[in-house]
Amino acid sequence: MDDIKEYIEKLPSPGGRECCTKDIGLQTFSACLKSQPYHCRYAVLFGNEVFCSHPKHASYRKAEVELS
Repeated sequence: MDDIKEYIEKLPSPGGRECCTKDIGLQTFSACLKSQPYHCRYAVLFGNEVFCSHPKHASYRKAEVELS
């Protein structure tokens, strides 16, 4: 189990520094806030929304204050 945690911690951001997500109340997904996320392998399209499924998606979240 520790090996999996270490592997996940070493994963790079899929979109580099521009990755940014918003908390949507789900543990496994965050809302993707990138303007062009469609080529990201972690992007999950659902209707008009794009969600991030990267194992470290929560670390890309912006504070609610920054989003307004």
